[in-house]
Amino acid sequence: MVKYVGITSPQTQILLNGIYAVTGWVAASTGARFHDVWGRRKMLLGSTIGMIICFAIITGTTAGYINNGSREASIASIAWIYVFGIVFAFAYTSMQPIYPAEVLGNDMRAKGMAVFQVTSYSFAFTN
Repeated sequence: MVKYVGITSPQTQILLNGIYAVTGWVAASTGARFHDVWGRRKMLLGSTIGMIICFAIITGTTAGYINNGSREASIASIAWIYVFGIVFAFAYTSMQPIYPAEVLGNDMRAKGMAVFQVTSYSFAFTN
């Protein structure tokens, strides 16, 4: 899509990836602040609904790009991918390290967190 929009420079493509990472970091940091203000359940459900809406829009704009070759649809797809990443990072990324500890009982918390850490770091290493 970025090639079709006219972004052919590898440096610009890397810059877009860097901007995506920074916006995700800002959204996750902001989301971590709002866990206690709004509540984790409301944030999780709100973010899920937001991601569904974003994904539906991405699907429509991508179909417009594929079926019609529309440059505007391609630009909109890229923009909505960024919005999806922000919505995801706001709730899901900021909750990943704390949610397993909250849903486990006291007798299972240490074992559950150990399993969480091992799997998390294993997949991060593989990635």
